[in-house]
Amino acid sequence: MSISFFSGVLKVIALTGVSWVLLTGIVQFVFSPVVGKIFGITVKVIFIAVPIVNHVGMFFAIRRHKTFAAGASMPQQVSVVFRREKKVALDMGIISLVLFLSLSPGLLNKIVEAKWPKLYIFFYPWTLTMVFLVSLLNPIIYTLRNKTLRIRIKSVLFG
Repeated sequence: MSISFFSGVLKVIALTGVSWVLLTGIVQFVFSPVVGKIFGITVKVIFIAVPIVNHVGMFFAIRRHKTFAAGASMPQQVSVVFRREKKVALDMGIISLVLFLSLSPGLLNKIVEAKWPKLYIFFYPWTLTMVFLVSLLNPIIYTLRNKTLRIRIKSVLFG
């Protein structure tokens, strides 16, 4: 890999870190508690909705590709395209489900915070763990579902 790739990665990490610190500071010190809760719920809904909308959009783009495959001269080519479409749809469904399942406890806990603050405090570490769990599970799911990715990772790790 080139040096420019790593410098790009470092820039993304730095930008993400600075953004996170600024947003946390704004929520903690500028917003009122009510506005902070609304902001927290809104951000969690966005984190759930954006990837799901993105995956659905990719699925529809692949489905549009079907019209090109329908004009293929050999039925075997059409069969291959349809199998790929099914695999992509299943992969998107699994990733979206894992995302939803890992982020929804945090969203529900944020809603519970106003009425039962002690319950919120009790469940907060668990819900925070669930949010980070999606970051751990996504590479594992992608590796298990994609044979080409597994081969590439093995070649990078084991030469």
